[in-house]
Amino acid sequence: MGGKKRTLWYELPHQVPASEGDAVFCTLLPLAMARGENLRLSAPVHPNLLRNADKIQNEFKRIQPHLNHVKIHAPKGRGGVNSNGVTACTFTGGIDSFYAVLTSQNDPEGSAVRRLLYVHGFDVPLASPLSRLVEKQLLTAAEDLALPLEFVFTNLRELTDESLDWLYYHAAALAATGHLMAS
Repeated sequence: MGGKKRTLWYELPHQVPASEGDAVFCTLLPLAMARGENLRLSAPVHPNLLRNADKIQNEFKRIQPHLNHVKIHAPKGRGGVNSNGVTACTFTGGIDSFYAVLTSQNDPEGSAVRRLLYVHGFDVPLASPLSRLVEKQLLTAAEDLALPLEFVFTNLRELTDESLDWLYYHAAALAATGHLMAS
């Protein structure tokens, strides 16, 4: 990323195990592909992610042909994190968010959304004065929906915009955040 050393950070509403390899994998794989550098992780990664790494890379290359296929070196983890069966929804206050929450309430499988999650720094820049206004509006919406709302703060988008198109990268960013929150 331009040769400059930069630090990626997340501020979460809870502590995360230091060995969160799945989140690191989701965050760094597209960046490694953009830079054409193999991905070497020391934290264990879920066997399903490692097994499907080629498929994941092929999908990224399909929608962003300029990306490179890279080799992945990571210890194989033992399995997923137990999220206690709680379904959360990334919630921006847009029509898609409301639709997801409201339609889930009638899910016959019992996977209704029980928590809302907003990531500061994904849609609205962290330093923007709009950020606090968005937070206030989301808290009001969450209260109206009678659902708890949790906030995550990160500079991930600031670090990736110069290498990757957010339109395509945001799914990996959401996956990484989901892994961190499931912990």
